Amino acid sequence: YPPEWTNASGKMVVVANDMGKTWEAMEALVGTGKTRTIGICNFSTQLIRQLLSTATIRPSTLQIEVHPHNAQSKLIRFARECGLAVTAFSVFGPSSYIELDMACDNDLLMTDPTVVDVATAHGKSPAQVLIRWAMQRNTLPLCKS
Repeated sequence: YPPEWTNASGKMVVVANDMGKTWEAMEALVGTGKTRTIGICNFSTQLIRQLLSTATIRPSTLQIEVHPHNAQSKLIRFARECGLAVTAFSVFGPSSYIELDMACDNDLLMTDPTVVDVATAHGKSPAQVLIRWAMQRNTLPLCKS
């Protein structure tokens, strides 16, 4: 697991968390002018519904992992129906997960035959194709190599 998921002994520890209180604290930041908008990350449809049922200030953005191997079309559609913009991370695929043994070389999109073929056919790089794929789906891609 990534280091931030474990304690000093290397064990994963579940910490009790009240999402409602956390969201109220974030809403308070908007109230004090310390931020203008607040958003959510890695929320499922169920968590979005739960949050929206009590939120005074709706989240502006849902940030999720999105790429051709993990399109998340239903979650994106639901988020849009709720008025949330969708920010896509890992648009180049889960390359950062390889060093954590949570993905393998076959998961790399920069060398995916379909992506490479499309890039070659259009005189673009695989990265440009993947960014364009995310943008054409009306998501806001966060690019990191």
